[in-house]
Amino acid sequence: MDTIEFRGMDSPIETVSTATASPVASVENHGGGSSYQGHSCPENPENGHVYYSRCEDAKTHSMPDMYLTNTGRVLDVTMTLKRICPCRRVAVGLLVSEVDQAGNEYSRGFKAITVPAHYNSGCCDIEMPRTRFILPEDLRVDGGTSMCDGSRHFIVRTEAHYVDSSVTMP
Repeated sequence: MDTIEFRGMDSPIETVSTATASPVASVENHGGGSSYQGHSCPENPENGHVYYSRCEDAKTHSMPDMYLTNTGRVLDVTMTLKRICPCRRVAVGLLVSEVDQAGNEYSRGFKAITVPAHYNSGCCDIEMPRTRFILPEDLRVDGGTSMCDGSRHFIVRTEAHYVDSSVTMP
């Protein structure tokens, strides 16, 4: 038997058949379990199970309303390193801070990236790969818990330097 399982957040599930050629299959409750075309099921239809009968190819399944939890934001940072010398790798650091209304900063992420050396004949600009920061709403400085609870202010700082050098120190 083919089975599709949907699980809600402790909410009852409603199943509606949209197949016009075949009738809605009956599901009977037998003391905590249910029977579907001779197969024993451990729970009743309200637990999120959706069953298809033979030759039934379409159903509509309505889930209860749900509020999103654990939301957050995604910050993609792109930048270009200008006039990079050939044959030298570059270390790049990116720091993201959130700023409250008083101007205080709170760290929200740091990434260190090594950009490979290029082998062109002279200096050239190097486009950095996209760097992604995930910014959960539960870390908001204003106490909000949802993306709908006002705006957020971030500062992105970068620093870069060559990894490879011909300089030697005595």
